[in-house]
Amino acid sequence: MAQPPDSEEDFDRAYSHAKELLEGICFQEYRNIVFVGKSRGTVLACKLKESLKLPASLILLTPIEATLPYMTRDNDILLAVCGSKDRYLSCELLREVCLRENISCYIEEGAGHCMEVRADLDRDLEIIRNVMLAFYTFWQKRSNKGKYTGDNIISMRFS
Repeated sequence: MAQPPDSEEDFDRAYSHAKELLEGICFQEYRNIVFVGKSRGTVLACKLKESLKLPASLILLTPIEATLPYMTRDNDILLAVCGSKDRYLSCELLREVCLRENISCYIEEGAGHCMEVRADLDRDLEIIRNVMLAFYTFWQKRSNKGKYTGDNIISMRFS
């Protein structure tokens, strides 16, 4: 599959800048740290967590193939989200990785990589609502039971 349009130089610049900013933060002062990444930002979030050895949880919105090596059960990924029509990562592949690694996964039917449907604002707003509800659902299950295990792959649509 193709990669989203950004150069490796742009990624390296973003990584260096983010790393510099994060190195100035005293993370011991925080009880919960959550990094949210979208598309190539999922790789950035994972790489920063790993290189800085941060006790952060991750939310991966429309990850790309380069994110997959970071998607392990030990990496504290709260949720991975993609659209069923994502052109940069097959939702079937994401579902397979999530099942194998026991990562909660939400797949929005009909949505593309931008988590939207062309020329349908009402549907786009519904998708945003669905993703937020999926995150809330998984967060509640995790909060109530510690690490969430079990039926952690869902595809739902709220109307």
